Amino acid sequence: MLPKLKSQCILLIRFLIMGILISKLSAGTLGVLTYEIIGGTEFEITDCAYGTAGAVVVPDLIEGLPVTSIDDYAFSYLIDVTSITMPASISSIGNRAFPNCSKLTSVEIPASVTSISRSTFNNCSGSRRRL
Repeated sequence: MLPKLKSQCILLIRFLIMGILISKLSAGTLGVLTYEIIGGTEFEITDCAYGTAGAVVVPDLIEGLPVTSIDDYAFSYLIDVTSITMPASISSIGNRAFPNCSKLTSVEIPASVTSISRSTFNNCSGSRRRL
């Protein structure tokens, strides 16, 4: 009975440790960017800190996993961001991902993007997109 209880306790501890490790990977920040894990295999950029200015570069990897998408409204109302560069790992850009970014003049969208909303750049009159 005692050996069985010991092995069950060890198994429970392993599951708890795995849960803690997975939860630490589930969301976080990297510089001005906030991200979440999707399906345990990739990351999505969900937000950029208010007040961010100048050029923003989205990383291709976070914690060794690819960044594959930009969430809805992730860069909304960042009036002082002037350019955004996305890696080739990005395949999807969400609805209104960059609305009202009035100083945004350059966005590098990789050829890997297969999904982009029609209203992604709402009210970004100065933007020039480079594919």
